[in-house]
Amino acid sequence: MGIAESLKAYLGKCPLDRAVQIEEIPEETVVRRYVGGATVRQRIFHLTDVGSFDELQTWVEAQNQRRDFPKLPDGRVTQKLECLATDQRIQIKLTYYQTGGTTR
Repeated sequence: MGIAESLKAYLGKCPLDRAVQIEEIPEETVVRRYVGGATVRQRIFHLTDVGSFDELQTWVEAQNQRRDFPKLPDGRVTQKLECLATDQRIQIKLTYYQTGGTTR
């Protein structure tokens, strides 16, 4: 299971009245590099069929406080999720730690 699939499964726990659709943006930003090769990275996903942005944002913030994050594959560990609203689109930004030597 890839990162997008893990995020979709995780968002399936959100108490929205519809299934959220995820569109992966094929861009990954390295926020920080460590000596051993590990990195902190960010990816953004477009969400559709969300319904209420406020409801989604409240749920995501509560999960951040609980440190209840999506389980990512291959040596990746979620650090934070953020909801963004830009130009009629709802996005979610995933920040995660990736161990050295892990490939996409």
